[in-house]
Amino acid sequence: MTLGEVEGPEDTDHVRPVWLVRVAILVPCALLVGSASTAWLSSPIKSGLDFAVIISLVCLYVIVRWMFFMGVRKDGESMVVTGALWSRRIRLAQIERVTDFHVFVWWRSRSGLRMFTPLVAFSAQEGSVEVVAQRNRWAIARIRQWVEQERLNQGPTGSD
Repeated sequence: MTLGEVEGPEDTDHVRPVWLVRVAILVPCALLVGSASTAWLSSPIKSGLDFAVIISLVCLYVIVRWMFFMGVRKDGESMVVTGALWSRRIRLAQIERVTDFHVFVWWRSRSGLRMFTPLVAFSAQEGSVEVVAQRNRWAIARIRQWVEQERLNQGPTGSD
């Protein structure tokens, strides 16, 4: 499948998971908050309330990051991966490959150490909802296109 076969958003320097994937984070977070609240209500002690509040705040943080910021964007000669808990900037010239099924970006650090960064938001492909699988294939193809374009821009004498 080529990039042209799957339509993506107009902003092609920022790929985000389909809305269904972003909303799916609400289910585990709701279960965690509900369980913490139920545990506190069944034995209301101060430490139980503290635990329920901490769980709720962590879940709120994860929900906001996942729903509104998660994705990958091209920023000049780098790619910024924003996850549910962290963000990472990777120079496109350092990327060796982008795998398919469980999507990872394999790259080398400036010191030559081989690293990988998971792209969890784009991992569901086979056996998932078709709109999710199609969007994920498009996103992976777009990220690979950024890497290939950077290689072409560097030319045969480009070095890191």
